[in-house]
Amino acid sequence: MDNIYRLIFFAASLFIVVPSFAELRDFQTTRLISTGGTGVGSILMDEATLLNPAPLAFFTVTSFYAQKTKTSFDDKTNTPPTNIPKTDNWGFIASDGNGNLGASISYQKQKSGGSERKRWAAAMAIPADKTSAMGISIRRTSDRDSRDSITYEESSNCQFVLGVTHAVNSSFTLGLVVIDPTKRIQNDTKALVGIQYVYQEFIAIMIDGGTDYTQTMREKSQYHAALQFKVFSDVFLRAGVFEDKAKHERGNGAGLGWVTPKLVFEAAIGSKSLVAYENIRTKKQEAKEASFSLSYRF
Repeated sequence: MDNIYRLIFFAASLFIVVPSFAELRDFQTTRLISTGGTGVGSILMDEATLLNPAPLAFFTVTSFYAQKTKTSFDDKTNTPPTNIPKTDNWGFIASDGNGNLGASISYQKQKSGGSERKRWAAAMAIPADKTSAMGISIRRTSDRDSRDSITYEESSNCQFVLGVTHAVNSSFTLGLVVIDPTKRIQNDTKALVGIQYVYQEFIAIMIDGGTDYTQTMREKSQYHAALQFKVFSDVFLRAGVFEDKAKHERGNGAGLGWVTPKLVFEAAIGSKSLVAYENIRTKKQEAKEASFSLSYRF
């Protein structure tokens, strides 16, 4: 009988923990929030450990980045709506490019009620030629959930991300990312392609698309699209939309960036609609994000 009780308790604990962990999503920089997650084909530095590591090879500066993001959730299926614990996210990134080898490390921490996620990540990239680069990143995630004076912990295996970037010319760039090609994390293997086209140094058009190629690709597909406008010599406005069929969510974002010779300030807001599905999310939710970041480059 003791073994039966232990088995029941173990099964119940899994039922409690999994949904909590699932709602702690992958960390995004302030810029990515403003573009709806679009950026696989863009030349980005601070996002190397989060999206495409390859563009690191094109930079010749050092960057220190800090970010704070708050997310609030509402359960719209109840009247009045049920408040869900807010999520506080912190992110710190250090990156360096020297022309031959680019490297970056990051630490992200997310906390929502009794749930907490910590992730360490590192990336490196090398140029393949004058217009192409390839990179790799590795990340390790630790989840923690506390309920009823009981703490559950779960650490994932190291997960790899492969990336390639190619500049067709000064205005048109392409990117490819393969996430978790070794299939260390269940249902997290996917491939994404992205493009960015800059017209007259005034407007940038960004489009990403991808899917989990190990499953039914149409059902697991995701799409992202964004625009960036250069309104002054050092101020950029951005807006983007996305849909992720695998996570049953869609949304949009907007923000601005102020780029000085040494400092880069970013601010963004995002809105997401999270559809109920399986055991991950029992009811439809609406999420609102507000994010601010500052990076120092030299």
